[in-house]
Amino acid sequence: MVVACKSHDVKVAAAKPFSIPEWAVSLKSQVTSSEKVDEYQQVYIFPPLEIDVRGVPLQQPKLREDNNKQGWYVDDDRSKVFREQLATGFDRRFKVLNYEEYCTTEEPTLVCSLYFTQNISQAEHYTCFFRMELSLFKGEHAEEKIIIHNHELMAMFNLKKEVKSAYEDLLEHLINSMDGVGEMEKIVPWSEVTSSLF
Repeated sequence: MVVACKSHDVKVAAAKPFSIPEWAVSLKSQVTSSEKVDEYQQVYIFPPLEIDVRGVPLQQPKLREDNNKQGWYVDDDRSKVFREQLATGFDRRFKVLNYEEYCTTEEPTLVCSLYFTQNISQAEHYTCFFRMELSLFKGEHAEEKIIIHNHELMAMFNLKKEVKSAYEDLLEHLINSMDGVGEMEKIVPWSEVTSSLF
């Protein structure tokens, strides 16, 4: 399975005067869905990939065997943490499959692909980008996938906010916003981020 990331280049936020209080985050989000996500009961989570400002992955996932089980992996601690958080969040509405189950199931199964950046701004605030795709694969190549759900999120926040905690909240927002469709741009308190803002 090869995942393409270049379809939507990440745009670096312009470094202009913009003050964000510690308790708030500026979000710019776009969600598109071609079909209802709830029509599917199962999901396989591909290893989350860090990308550069052009949308190119910084690491390539590898198919390897661990404890007599095959699966896709990347050697990145953040990717592992994000994958675990996705599994916990998706478990509330899907059956989360491991790689062997995904390869053998006969039921339609969504594949979750998550892309993320580190700070892509030179301004005083922290700016990061996420894209979460839920797709159906007709084969093993990216060209053979049908995107069911796509959520692109740009977030800017005060550097006094702990980055690890910020990423956890933003990822939870992606999980909880799967039923939202459209565009959104607003500054909200961090206490509201984990809910759907659509």
